[in-house]
Amino acid sequence: MELAIDNQGYRRKYVAFLDVLGFSALVRAGDSDPAIRQLIHGIVAILRETLARNPRTGFQFTQFSDCIVIPANCNLLGLYAVFSGCRMLATNLLSHGILLRGGIAMGNMIHTDSELFGMGLVAAHGFDQSGGVPRIALDQELIAEVASYGADLGFEEQVRNDPVDQTAMLHTLLEFEDYDPTRVAGKVVLDGIAARIARQISHCASNPELGPSVTAKWKWFRDYWNRSVDPRNILPLAN
Repeated sequence: MELAIDNQGYRRKYVAFLDVLGFSALVRAGDSDPAIRQLIHGIVAILRETLARNPRTGFQFTQFSDCIVIPANCNLLGLYAVFSGCRMLATNLLSHGILLRGGIAMGNMIHTDSELFGMGLVAAHGFDQSGGVPRIALDQELIAEVASYGADLGFEEQVRNDPVDQTAMLHTLLEFEDYDPTRVAGKVVLDGIAARIARQISHCASNPELGPSVTAKWKWFRDYWNRSVDPRNILPLAN
């Protein structure tokens, strides 16, 4: 039987590939622990409640095991959808003590219920290196795309360089860095969630039971958190 290829669906996309760190270990532990299986169920619920398909922007997502693929159309709305979706997901998981790692790139891709492949996905997946720090790296071609939209649209402020190796990454902590505690109707109050996140980071970065490779990731994230919130001296630092 010859399968038809949807050549119209194979086109240039912004593509994020994300890895939920520690998920495989949770699955192994949950095989014999109902409480951990419930935690896994909660993590999957966060993924599905945070991300929703939007045909207008071409925004989709597929989650399999500990991996998430998020493509969107290569235009202003598509880039906003991918950046904001990744940032919201990172924050929601972080508040439950879960870190993300991965990358965002540009390239041809097809994403349907039966097909998921393309060089855009390959490029984004290439940033998910085993043992790597919990950041969402950005492809250099994507950085040029961000610059082409102009500073007024707010994309450039969502990009940071890792001070260790200067890798460009999505600034997932932007809303915490810019936080103003002034109470305004409809505005999200971050004081409580920030305090919980700071405690979680402090605990995981100094917990020897997690093992050196895991605590190293949390120490990297502790430095990232403190660099982000320290300048305004509003939200708590992690120890």
